[in-house]
Amino acid sequence: MGYLEAKRRISIYKDQRIEKDNIVQEAPREKINPWDAEWNVLLDSIRNDKPQNETKRAAYSNIADLMGRAAVHSGKMITWDEAMASNFQFCPNIDTMDYDTAPPVQADADGRYPVPIPGVWSEI
Repeated sequence: MGYLEAKRRISIYKDQRIEKDNIVQEAPREKINPWDAEWNVLLDSIRNDKPQNETKRAAYSNIADLMGRAAVHSGKMITWDEAMASNFQFCPNIDTMDYDTAPPVQADADGRYPVPIPGVWSEI
């Protein structure tokens, strides 16, 4: 079995060993990979003049990503409502920046940039 064929199989193992004798359950191999399926849906929508709007799903996915980053950076749980109510911006003047604008994050005297410290850093 080639690498791509193996990637199409979903297997649950007894422990960390990824070996055939360690498989507990294996789903049937998918007929088409997810990337091709996504393109097929998009092209079908274009060819047959069907509406195709992934905006809401993409926006929710991005908000969930921001929540995860904020949770890791702050060291606390972030709720959906907190994320939606937040006005945090890494770069508050991004809409007025140009080539002459100073970078929003500056290195210290040793050339090191600030890093988030859980319990100290806050984004939301």
